[in-house]
Amino acid sequence: MLPGILRDRVTIQERVVTQKATGVDEEWRDVETRWGRVVPLSGEARVRYDQLKSEVTHEVVLRGVVDLVVGTHRFVWVNRADTVLEVTAPREDRDGRQRLTVAGVKEQGV
Repeated sequence: MLPGILRDRVTIQERVVTQKATGVDEEWRDVETRWGRVVPLSGEARVRYDQLKSEVTHEVVLRGVVDLVVGTHRFVWVNRADTVLEVTAPREDRDGRQRLTVAGVKEQGV
């Protein structure tokens, strides 16, 4: 990997649900902030994700193995005015060596 390719700051958040007498309380807690890369997808790449029935607009690339669960984790893209990116596809190990984690995400509000 070329140095400097992971230039975006992304904060990984985890959804915490608490049962209360008045209902369910949901909040997002910061897990960690890491260097990564947020890549908008081309039309061809979107078609590949559409076969999985997931609405993916971007991919987030992080160094190493990062455990992510669809619906439980999301990213905050710090470089782009704290844009929220929902994890909508299972993480992938693209090179087979667990050097990079790639997650399909959807920009919230799109």
